[in-house]
Amino acid sequence: MKNKCKDCNGKGSRWTGTSYDISCEKCNGTGDGNYKYPLTFNNLQRKNYARSTYDIKVSNNWTPLEWGGALAGETGELCNMLKKLRRGEKVDKKDIAYELADVIVYADLLASKLYINLEEAVIEKFNIVSKRWKSKYTL
Repeated sequence: MKNKCKDCNGKGSRWTGTSYDISCEKCNGTGDGNYKYPLTFNNLQRKNYARSTYDIKVSNNWTPLEWGGALAGETGELCNMLKKLRRGEKVDKKDIAYELADVIVYADLLASKLYINLEEAVIEKFNIVSKRWKSKYTL
């Protein structure tokens, strides 16, 4: 690593008081000094839609039902890994992370197909649930 992040000293995470387990906001967990902009839903939605439409293309004619099926498939793959984990089988944490990422990407593509701004929807729904549970945490 050429440049170390000054905030996390190249660890990629920051001290929580008990362990290094919160991803560093400055370097997004990379540990390097080449700071990246944080991921936002709007940024993901714009680039995800463009990649799907212009580069991948095989799904250009998919309806929301096909996108929902793809989302269900990715969720099923994630659940299968979690089932194996529950049974005590060894499952690579990186594989689980990638399946979670697939679920987010497909949910985002479904939202795009339905002209839903996922960032706005997540903020609204998060705050609705916070209010219901009388939580002080809102977005």
